[in-house]
Amino acid sequence: MSASGLLLRAKDAVHTERVDRLLDRLGVRSALAVAYRTAVLATTDTRTLSMGGATATFHMDTVEEFRDLHGFDERAVAADLVSRLRPDDVVYDVGANLGIYTCLAADVVDTVIAFEPHPENAARLADNVDLNDASVVVSRYALSDAAGVAELAITLEGLGSAGHTLLTAANPDARTVSVETRRGDDLVAAGEIPPPTVVKVDAEGAELSVLRGLRETLSRPACRLVYCEVHESRLEIDGASVTAVRDLLRESGFDVSEESVDAGQRFLVGRKE
Repeated sequence: MSASGLLLRAKDAVHTERVDRLLDRLGVRSALAVAYRTAVLATTDTRTLSMGGATATFHMDTVEEFRDLHGFDERAVAADLVSRLRPDDVVYDVGANLGIYTCLAADVVDTVIAFEPHPENAARLADNVDLNDASVVVSRYALSDAAGVAELAITLEGLGSAGHTLLTAANPDARTVSVETRRGDDLVAAGEIPPPTVVKVDAEGAELSVLRGLRETLSRPACRLVYCEVHESRLEIDGASVTAVRDLLRESGFDVSEESVDAGQRFLVGRKE
């Protein structure tokens, strides 16, 4: 077993609520967490995740990548999505970030289109695609309901998922970069990408705009699954709502349910099955 594997096994052996309470009382829990993270990063530069019957490996060189890969709190949703995939599916991962959903899906299906406008994350996404020898098209467009140029608020200086958003009003003091926006329906109509059968969206408050730009594509009978993370407070900043997202999915022919994860994220899941 590798050194990082031994560290993980040791952590799992002692990581209980009782031990955590004791460490909190002693005031050393945070310091031990930092020491553990430092030790793991010193002994490995990759992390392998398995869920929903799929497995993928990811580069892990930074603290931010450690946080995202070791603390991935959407496991239940990701496992559910991946377990429903079919080999002939075409998957869109909108807001792909470092590529966790992308690379897991690519272990099951032959065609994944990953949209990630954040420059550093898109580059790391491409690295992870190469690491897994995955059949993925990496697109740096930000999907929206209009074609043009928009400002992306960068809420973390480095790699990782930290709420980068087209809603600059949500982070008025953040650095921004200009990104190209496209409507998904236009890309499909032009033949630039194949129409999807499965769509995952994490657009940090811009999810209604993404879905509006995909309305015709979502209404196709072959588009059978949508997993959309909804960010209620950010939707409201954009003059939208979770109800509006739910209504659009229903109007596109989906039965809609809601799922949540431990960290509080909410997902609307649309199914035509």
